[in-house]
Amino acid sequence: MKKVAFLVEPNFKKLHYGVRNYFSTIKEILSEKFEVEYITYIIFESEVLWYKLNFQDIETGEKKKTSILKLIKI
Repeated sequence: MKKVAFLVEPNFKKLHYGVRNYFSTIKEILSEKFEVEYITYIIFESEVLWYKLNFQDIETGEKKKTSILKLIKI
Protein backbone atom coordinates (compact mmCIF):
# COMPACT_ATOMS: atom_id res chain seq x y z
CA MET A 1 0.00 0.00 0.00
CA LYS A 2 1.31 3.47 -0.86
CA LYS A 3 1.99 5.95 1.93
CA VAL A 4 1.04 9.59 2.38
CA ALA A 5 2.67 11.67 5.12
CA PHE A 6 1.61 14.99 6.55
CA LEU A 7 4.68 16.88 7.81
CA VAL A 8 3.52 18.95 10.76
CA GLU A 9 5.28 21.34 13.10
CA PRO A 10 6.08 20.14 16.64
CA ASN A 11 3.38 22.26 18.31
CA PHE A 12 0.74 21.28 15.73
CA LYS A 13 -1.42 19.59 18.38
CA LYS A 14 -1.72 22.79 20.45
CA LEU A 15 -2.07 25.57 17.88
CA HIS A 16 -4.16 24.32 15.01
CA TYR A 17 -7.47 22.83 16.17
CA GLY A 18 -9.30 23.70 12.94
CA VAL A 19 -6.43 22.52 10.77
CA ARG A 20 -6.24 19.24 12.73
CA ASN A 21 -9.92 18.65 11.99
CA TYR A 22 -9.34 19.43 8.31
CA PHE A 23 -6.39 17.00 8.15
CA SER A 24 -8.43 14.37 10.02
CA THR A 25 -11.08 14.56 7.30
CA ILE A 26 -8.49 14.32 4.52
CA LYS A 27 -6.80 11.42 6.32
CA GLU A 28 -10.08 9.54 6.59
CA ILE A 29 -10.69 9.89 2.85
CA LEU A 30 -7.12 9.00 1.86
CA SER A 31 -7.05 5.99 4.21
CA GLU A 32 -9.28 4.10 1.80
CA LYS A 33 -6.38 3.78 -0.67
CA PHE A 34 -3.27 4.92 1.21
CA GLU A 35 -1.50 4.44 4.52
CA VAL A 36 -1.51 7.94 6.06
CA GLU A 37 0.96 9.16 8.71
CA TYR A 38 1.68 12.37 10.58
CA ILE A 39 5.40 13.14 10.85
CA THR A 40 6.95 15.75 13.14
CA TYR A 41 10.30 16.46 14.76
CA ILE A 42 12.09 17.66 17.87
CA ILE A 43 15.52 19.21 18.14
CA PHE A 44 17.62 17.48 20.78
CA GLU A 45 21.28 18.26 21.43
CA SER A 46 21.72 19.92 18.03
CA GLU A 47 20.14 17.00 16.18
CA VAL A 48 16.77 16.81 14.49
CA LEU A 49 14.78 13.73 15.48
CA TRP A 50 11.91 12.84 13.15
CA TYR A 51 9.08 10.67 14.43
CA LYS A 52 5.51 9.59 13.72
CA LEU A 53 2.45 10.71 15.65
CA ASN A 54 -0.43 8.29 16.08
CA PHE A 55 -3.61 9.56 14.50
CA GLN A 56 -5.40 9.16 17.84
CA ASP A 57 -2.76 11.46 19.38
CA ILE A 58 -3.75 14.23 16.97
CA GLU A 59 -7.41 13.99 18.00
CA THR A 60 -6.77 13.87 21.76
CA GLY A 61 -3.90 16.36 21.79
CA GLU A 62 -1.52 13.86 23.41
CA LYS A 63 1.81 13.35 21.71
CA LYS A 64 3.62 10.04 22.04
CA LYS A 65 6.81 9.06 20.29
CA THR A 66 6.13 5.95 18.27
CA SER A 67 9.34 5.58 16.32
CA ILE A 68 12.32 7.67 15.28
CA LEU A 69 12.57 7.84 11.52
CA LYS A 70 15.77 9.71 10.82
CA LEU A 71 18.57 11.61 12.51
CA ILE A 72 19.99 14.65 10.80
CA LYS A 73 22.93 16.55 12.30
CA ILE A 74 22.71 20.32 12.09
